[in-house]
Amino acid sequence: MEKLGLSYHHLPVSLDKLNPAQVEELREILQKSQGRVFVHCGTGQRACSLSLAASGVGADSIQRARELGFPVEDAKLRSFLESLRT
Repeated sequence: MEKLGLSYHHLPVSLDKLNPAQVEELREILQKSQGRVFVHCGTGQRACSLSLAASGVGADSIQRARELGFPVEDAKLRSFLESLRT
């Protein structure tokens, strides 16, 4: 991967163990990036909404994720994102 100019970061995000520290870690990864970042997960819900939260979208991350085609349908993820609003 390094030969291609890519760096890899593994940030496991389980719906059963969501934590604000994961958002902060993703924020740090995004801020230190020297270019584009590819964030992925199984359905796109976690990757999209947590990336938005880490990028500072904050309270609008659920709505913005829906607009981007990744509606937050999981109740645990929705509750977690709503808890970040305060």
